[in-house]
Amino acid sequence: MGQLHSGCSLSSALRISRKLGVRVSRPRRTGELLFVHPDGGRVRHSANRKDASRALTVFLRRVCRARAAETEDLVLLMAG
Repeated sequence: MGQLHSGCSLSSALRISRKLGVRVSRPRRTGELLFVHPDGGRVRHSANRKDASRALTVFLRRVCRARAAETEDLVLLMAG
C-alpha cells in the first residue's frame, strides 16, 4: 500500500479505504460521503472536493495502524 500523506486525493482515499475494509456511503443527497470502519469511528467528507480532508487522511492512518497492530498480534500468537 502506498504512503498516506497530507496530499492524498479523494480517489486514492477511496481506494485505500476499500483495502482497509472501511465502508463508504452517501447518507444524504448533500454531496457528502460517510466513511465508517466496523470497529468504530467515522468521518464525513465532501464529495465535491478532489482532495481528501485532513480528518479523512488521519482517520485512514488510524485504521491502517490498528490493522497493522492486529496483524502483528496474530503473528505473535502463532509464533508463541
